[in-house]
Amino acid sequence: MKTYQDYINYWENIAKQHEDIRHDPNNASNKKFFRINIEETITGFRQEIAEKEIVMVLVNYNFDNDTTDPSNVMSTVKFGFMIIGHADAGDDDAQALLMTKTENIVKQIIARANLESKQEVLDGTDFWFNSLNEDVNFYSTPVNYIGDGNYHGWLVTGEFKQSFDCRVDVSQWADLEVGDMGIIDIPPFIDCAPVIVKNSDGSYEVSVPSGDTHILPDITVENTDGSYSVNVPSGNSHTLPDINFTNSDGVVSSEPAGVDLVCDAQIKDLELVIPYLDGDGSLLISILEPGTLSSATFSGLANVNYSLNATPVSFPFAVVLTDSLEITFDAAPADGIFILNGSYV
Repeated sequence: MKTYQDYINYWENIAKQHEDIRHDPNNASNKKFFRINIEETITGFRQEIAEKEIVMVLVNYNFDNDTTDPSNVMSTVKFGFMIIGHADAGDDDAQALLMTKTENIVKQIIARANLESKQEVLDGTDFWFNSLNEDVNFYSTPVNYIGDGNYHGWLVTGEFKQSFDCRVDVSQWADLEVGDMGIIDIPPFIDCAPVIVKNSDGSYEVSVPSGDTHILPDITVENTDGSYSVNVPSGNSHTLPDINFTNSDGVVSSEPAGVDLVCDAQIKDLELVIPYLDGDGSLLISILEPGTLSSATFSGLANVNYSLNATPVSFPFAVVLTDSLEITFDAAPADGIFILNGSYV
């Protein structure tokens, strides 16, 4: 905050701009912004107001200085305002509607003040320069039967801190000069702007008053389904625990998290039992699973030959999906079975 006049200008502009107030200082019949002393908010606001709509009443601020730390003297500014409206005496329903309406206006004003204070805190030309931060609180209290006795609404109070230069400026004192009481000629006070603390991608950002300590919040490390989650101090490294990997043969091993794993192929024994009839001289088999054929078992057959996709083959040989295997032999002397042995994945 700059000066008392800046304080008035800021809040009067709020009253000018809000759609439910629309204060016009140049129109006496539409004046909706007033100023009072803090004592009047305690003893009861008794100022006569001609306007019977929603008005804003600004409370004159006060401030305290904390000189505990000479290197960082702070001034605490305490301020307040009222948003009130008129309701006829004895009309409880009108009073309830008025309290609801003024409460909504209060919330909208607080939201704007918070937003502007965070944006303007680094701009030396703005009202909120080096003032509010994320720790500012607004306190709202209902007020009733004030003004002419028929005004109701909310009193909002708040406070913020700003740097205060408590050094003696000898140019403002006729009886002092440099050297008196240890007074030295030093450069003008520099009002340091807050610093911005943020991470590399800007997803975390906070304004911190110069000289203050800011503790970064922990980060959360978790997997996609949330079954693993742990809080880690900002800036620390976190080693993910190994995972248990069960291979296709049932053997369990410990593997680093985040590494792509490929199971070993599970090899299964294959036995194809194919019947044939008396007098048959061939068998035609369509392959539906990839694998390897390594041997055959049969009885009473002669001149047995194998061809895969019309190409002669001998054991062992591999087969894939859609292969066609033909087995030929001399005419079978009787019914029987032909057994192919091998493996598949």
